[in-house]
Amino acid sequence: MRHSLLSKALHALLALSITHQLLISLVMEEPHPPRRPIETAFQLHAWVGVVSFGVIIAVWIWTLVRRSEAGVGAFVPWFSAARRRAVIDDLRAYAVALPRLQLPDSTAHSAFANAVHGLGLLLATYLAATGFAVYMQMAADGSMTRLGHMLADWHGALANVMWAYLIGHAAMALLHQVMGEGLLRKMWTIRG
Repeated sequence: MRHSLLSKALHALLALSITHQLLISLVMEEPHPPRRPIETAFQLHAWVGVVSFGVIIAVWIWTLVRRSEAGVGAFVPWFSAARRRAVIDDLRAYAVALPRLQLPDSTAHSAFANAVHGLGLLLATYLAATGFAVYMQMAADGSMTRLGHMLADWHGALANVMWAYLIGHAAMALLHQVMGEGLLRKMWTIRG
């Protein structure tokens, strides 16, 4: 399946923003006014988070309107018996191929891969939305309402899940590349 230039650009922006947010979260400190003011890493995390939320909204809109690539139904197959069956069939193809040290052909439509991408997008949406809500609840000095603190806890609760998703997603892409499919070249070049 060929991906449009807009899909590739949005994927790149999403990958860069998620990677940035995860890496900077390792060095930032949450402000606790008046003892500890907002520091640069936290501000950068907040500002890039707001931009990331916009990127995620753009991804969802593009997923809704595009016609030649996987749409929302493929990313969220859980509400359709036929789509759930396709995901299960795809998982069976992986179960048959993996013991032979092979992978199913990624150039074909993959219901499982689309569902995994959808889960990642839902996770990113959750993190960006809760992060944006925290940002909106925070005063200039870093103080927050009780709701802001609760949202910050919810935001942080799934950050490690995003680490696992990012590592697993990148590892699978590398595995497909090593197995000779040229997946990275196809995804990260302008031509296709």
